[in-house]
Amino acid sequence: MAHKDYLHNHKEFLDLIRILANEIGVDPSLVEKDYWIMHTLYGLMSIPTNPATHSKVI
Repeated sequence: MAHKDYLHNHKEFLDLIRILANEIGVDPSLVEKDYWIMHTLYGLMSIPTNPATHSKVI
């Protein structure tokens, strides 16, 4: 599996979180929480499905 360069691997990830939080007027923890939720959902969507049952193959 190839390595993906996700945003959380960026050396200034926490700075980016703080900048965005400041721009939209929310606590940085909410921005980071939303990032991790979306990252998790992205990961779940990449799990192959069984064509016969349309369920995730884990």
